[in-house]
Amino acid sequence: MLPLKVAILDWAMDHKDQGFKVEDILEAMKPLYGSERQCNLKRIESYCQDYMMNGFFVAKEVSITEEGEADVTYKVTQYAIDRGNRFIPERKK
Repeated sequence: MLPLKVAILDWAMDHKDQGFKVEDILEAMKPLYGSERQCNLKRIESYCQDYMMNGFFVAKEVSITEEGEADVTYKVTQYAIDRGNRFIPERKK
């Protein structure tokens, strides 16, 4: 089983043609990682921000919720796909 952060990238690569939110990732990760303390919205949001800062994700759309929080829709970059295909052992080439 991949580490959660790598699994998020792997999942994003499988959804390269669509935008996704942190909540989408959480729902996708729950079946395998739901019992782990790190599988929560705050941690996944942190991972997505890390990926954005490193050019793996871009913000496709950003809006502000009624609570004043940023609501980001992410999209995986081609750079991330190239790197993921190279370094994630379970990726199908």
